[in-house]
Amino acid sequence: MKWTYPLFVYCVVLLAPAVLLFRRRHQSGSSASWLPPGPPGWPVFGNMFDLGQMPHKTIAGLRSAYGPVVWLRIGSINTMVVQTAEAAAVLFKSHDASFAERKIIEVIGAHGFDRAALSLAPYGPYWRAMKRMMTAEMLGQRRIGETEAIRRRHGGVDRKCS
Repeated sequence: MKWTYPLFVYCVVLLAPAVLLFRRRHQSGSSASWLPPGPPGWPVFGNMFDLGQMPHKTIAGLRSAYGPVVWLRIGSINTMVVQTAEAAAVLFKSHDASFAERKIIEVIGAHGFDRAALSLAPYGPYWRAMKRMMTAEMLGQRRIGETEAIRRRHGGVDRKCS
């Protein structure tokens, strides 16, 4: 078989990304060295198919093999599972700012809805200002008192509680 230039280019285009991806994943001192332990996943799907029909039982079983903190890849989303109260306390006390962000889907971010509500706003100065405004303007005692009649009328609190 005679090597031609287009065949060589085709082979390089196909093999170069695979080699680069393999080298990046297997370098010493890579970013994966500080991740919690977890089962190896499939290349594209991660651990999605390893969880089975009852994922809560499968994840509970992973605790004996990998410890109280397990790292899973569900599709392309990295997921950390914390299975004990002690590990959760350490997580929320020591690393709270690292995990304050939430995954916002592209549609919400593209239309600017991620900044429209306190629940979707990114953590930082904007979120703190929104929280301060929400506490002062909407959850203050004066505002709660002003809306009591409306809440009673629409919620039926009088009939349910008395």
